[in-house]
Amino acid sequence: MFITMTIQYLAPVLSIHLHAYGYSPEQIGMAYGIPALLYASTVPFIYILTARMKKRGIILIGFVMICLGMAMIGGSDSLFEFQKQPVFIFLGLCIIGLSAGMISIPVLPEMLECVEEDEELAKKHDMEHVENMISGLFISFQSIGEAIGPVVSSFLTDSFGFQISQEVYCGILLVFIMMYFLLAGNFHMFTSPSAQLVSEDDRDEEKQKMLTTVHEEKESSIWNREVHGPPKTDDLEYIEEMQKRKAILNKWKSRK
Repeated sequence: MFITMTIQYLAPVLSIHLHAYGYSPEQIGMAYGIPALLYASTVPFIYILTARMKKRGIILIGFVMICLGMAMIGGSDSLFEFQKQPVFIFLGLCIIGLSAGMISIPVLPEMLECVEEDEELAKKHDMEHVENMISGLFISFQSIGEAIGPVVSSFLTDSFGFQISQEVYCGILLVFIMMYFLLAGNFHMFTSPSAQLVSEDDRDEEKQKMLTTVHEEKESSIWNREVHGPPKTDDLEYIEEMQKRKAILNKWKSRK
């Protein structure tokens, strides 16, 4: 919801702001067309980024870029008066167009992956039903965000003006970015997803080795019984060996 709200935030007020500074209808049309073209052209290549970095890291970088783009469009009298210069406004719009795919495309796959990794949820519910429900909720909240974004933008612009409304929303974005960074993995979100796959492969290999060890121990126990007969119950070495085998089996079951 917050993602689509951010994308649609400029929709109702950008043309009014540009018209007030004397922009022609052609320039205003380009202001809406350039971000859309950049968004459409970069979406097919998002998978290249997600192959090198976790999806959460891509989303966070996208929000940082959108915050920068909105600051460039709105401007700030206390820093630089670049809001009246077309080059900075269109550069900010280009940054928003490039970052829109980064914050929207990886979200649903990230949600589905988190659900698939939850073993408790997989045991209690049918995963296909859970994934369908998550997809439905994603579309619903996406639509809600698209509706709320223009309303919030119009309210803030009418109350404080375009420039201050942009600064206020940039502040909201910064708070969200800090919370997302702290709660969604810190610097670990910028690591390669292949490292997680390697650790999972190592874990599976360890499970397989433990399973093989238990199987070999079981066969050895059966062979010893057939050759030497059942051991005596007071044999301390046999009791310790069986305790070790039981511990290995319990350890493998707990990890499984």
